[in-house]
Amino acid sequence: MGDAALSTARPSGMSAFRFTLLAEEIKNKNGGAVPDILDPTKSACLDMVLAFDQTNRSVVMYPCRNFELLNFVCIVPDMSLKEATSESWSAAGDREELISLFTDFPPAIVQYFKYAYFPQPKRRSLAHWFIYRYAANIKLWQLRDQDPLPTYIKGRAVLIGDAAHPMTPHQGQGGTQAVEDAEGVRLFSEISFPSYDVAQILQDFDRVRRPRAAQIQNNTRKSIERRSAEDIYSFAKYNWTYPGIKECLRRIDAGEEMIQF
Repeated sequence: MGDAALSTARPSGMSAFRFTLLAEEIKNKNGGAVPDILDPTKSACLDMVLAFDQTNRSVVMYPCRNFELLNFVCIVPDMSLKEATSESWSAAGDREELISLFTDFPPAIVQYFKYAYFPQPKRRSLAHWFIYRYAANIKLWQLRDQDPLPTYIKGRAVLIGDAAHPMTPHQGQGGTQAVEDAEGVRLFSEISFPSYDVAQILQDFDRVRRPRAAQIQNNTRKSIERRSAEDIYSFAKYNWTYPGIKECLRRIDAGEEMIQF
């Protein structure tokens, strides 16, 4: 947007170890057994393991690439790390440090961390070599917190996705909100040419998507301190209750609450 006042990203006090594991390697190391989260005959899901203590640690796991990979996001407080982190996406993380920070988590979770470095296979396709080369490399970066923006639009331009509403991954809602943004773009598919008003359509998009995503940004910020089943449930209920942009516009115009339970 070109406005320094909109650049408010700052350290959140937490950092994330990130890496992925090859499903076939997990299977091999488990005697051929396939964990439920990597079973392609079952629905894909996101698993979260939370520490209900002052450390606010968490582990998030979910399958990727048609169940070929298992992705991990392991969040810890900055003060627990042996070295200060940065916002770099390529800074290396230490496997032994990762394991030491989660020793009290379920053994099955910690066991995954021990798989984080694989021997290089002798024969693989180029695509498999690329996946293998980068799959188990642990990265560590500082999580930054961004205030909700006052607008997503300027003239005939609009921000969507992480550019509009970057948020920490404590609820796993960054991608979800991008999908909701994509659904909102359908406003453009129902206009008449050539008399349509781009500015009005963008304003309609903004008055639904911005307050919705901003609320989830703020809930995500609060969620790091949640650590109660009630808080987790209330945030999750809001996250997964969304009727689509057209219904939201109708409710706003009728003076109703946009999100209704």
